[in-house]
Amino acid sequence: MKNHTQRIIFLVLGLIALCVALYFIFDYFVTKKAVTLVPDQGTSITLSNAAKTKKIISTSTPKTIRIKTGTYVIKYSGDEYQNLEEYIRIEGKTSLKTPELSFKTEKLAQMLRAEEAAIHTTVTSLVGGEYQISAENILKQGEWYAAYLLPGSWYDPATKNDINPYSANPYNTKDTLSVILNKENNKWKIAAEPKTTFWIDDYPNIPEDVVRAANKLGF
Repeated sequence: MKNHTQRIIFLVLGLIALCVALYFIFDYFVTKKAVTLVPDQGTSITLSNAAKTKKIISTSTPKTIRIKTGTYVIKYSGDEYQNLEEYIRIEGKTSLKTPELSFKTEKLAQMLRAEEAAIHTTVTSLVGGEYQISAENILKQGEWYAAYLLPGSWYDPATKNDINPYSANPYNTKDTLSVILNKENNKWKIAAEPKTTFWIDDYPNIPEDVVRAANKLGF
């Protein structure tokens, strides 16, 4: 009788252990999805829950983890780069690779100073003396440039001050313009000729954030 009771107890415990094992197997391989993080050299990827109150993993080397279906925050960062944060929805096997990050503002400012002469020569060859560069930015990793152009009668290059166009020339009908350049094979080329506004759909070969940055200059 005693042995029979012990066998029942062992059987029940075995069934409980099996159920627990099956639960963890199901949870790990079915409920949780494989997420592979692939940081570029010099960058790291951080994955947190949607509320950003709990960091799940931060890595600068390729790693694969398993997490439950849900919404998460992914942050890409690096010493030379501006941080990029996105909300993502994990519903199946996912691979996350560092996208092209923009250099930090200080580094881009240094690059603009180094490239200024070549850039201005390219812009001047396009608009001559009719327009002056009022605001400008070098973008992404230094290969994109945008400038806000004012007609000559709107801008005093000697003092680098904008002039009220109506007091300077009440009959001035020229619009303000923007231009986008791209550096290819170590040369600056016109990527988008001067316009008052750029529409993203019209420039599929220019990154959307570059088009948006060009439209914001001067405002």
